[in-house]
Amino acid sequence: MAKRVIPYLNASVVFEGSKKMRTALEQAIVDEDMDALEAAHKQLQVYVQNRQLRVYNNVSEANVRKLLLEEFSKSKALYDKYANDVKVYEQLLKANEYLEDGKLAEAKKCLMQSMHYYQSYRIRSGQI
Repeated sequence: MAKRVIPYLNASVVFEGSKKMRTALEQAIVDEDMDALEAAHKQLQVYVQNRQLRVYNNVSEANVRKLLLEEFSKSKALYDKYANDVKVYEQLLKANEYLEDGKLAEAKKCLMQSMHYYQSYRIRSGQI
């Protein structure tokens, strides 16, 4: 019996954690809080990269698994949507630190990297 129950318990724990991180990310967007967005995005990454999908696939009942996988898709879509914004923000923070330390060459590299992320996003989204 434990073999049948444990996958559902694991899926429940992962579902709740993922939902919590997705809610935190959505709230950060509403609040326009980039620090909170970055933190929630990194925490959501744990779920959408490997753990969530693997745990959900262990659930034996097809209808339950389908619902869980739909939730996974929502989390993954939200994660992917803001991945580029987080990368650009991280590069801008690094550039700012380098500027404060007087390291102009390193700051320029970070700014160039953030421009690269921004341009690649615009290309992928069809803006260019």
